[in-house]
Amino acid sequence: MTEVITDVLKADAGWAPRVGALSGPSFAVEVARGDPTAITVASRDAKLGQLVQLEFSDPSFRVYTNDDVAGVELGARSKML
Repeated sequence: MTEVITDVLKADAGWAPRVGALSGPSFAVEVARGDPTAITVASRDAKLGQLVQLEFSDPSFRVYTNDDVAGVELGARSKML
């Protein structure tokens, strides 16, 4: 989906967005309770990944960065099947 977003915005708006993909496993109720949770943000833009990691992380919610966007997107999809 990040490729689709990038392609559409390049074609329609004429600029390339900074995009990333977030992937769990995580469940909202567990995050809300403060249960330990780890997710991944994947982006080809290393600075965006670091920014998301910095802004979203807290003592019980850990964000890891990755540059394999397609792998993270496909891995998340396979868990849903």
